[in-house]
Amino acid sequence: MGLTDPAVIEEAYAAYVAAAARLAALDYSGLPIKTLLALQSRRETLKCAAEAVDHQILAAAQTQATAKEIGAKNWPEVLHIRLRISREEARRRVRD
Repeated sequence: MGLTDPAVIEEAYAAYVAAAARLAALDYSGLPIKTLLALQSRRETLKCAAEAVDHQILAAAQTQATAKEIGAKNWPEVLHIRLRISREEARRRVRD
């Protein structure tokens, strides 16, 4: 099983979804400010890492098909429709 094995990827994403749900359910209100700021820093690092994965996924998709082949006029439109994000945000993601 390699890193591109669909079963391995699905398993990793299931664990990721479960971890995100657990983090969202936590009560942060009793934590000291030092801990809260440290957590914010960690989350920012994770956000940047997630964006890097998003870039990898988009790049892989773009090697497999054109936007027209999947029914859109361009890749920003694909992202706008599929991810339900603004056209501006979709253009930024493709540009980045």
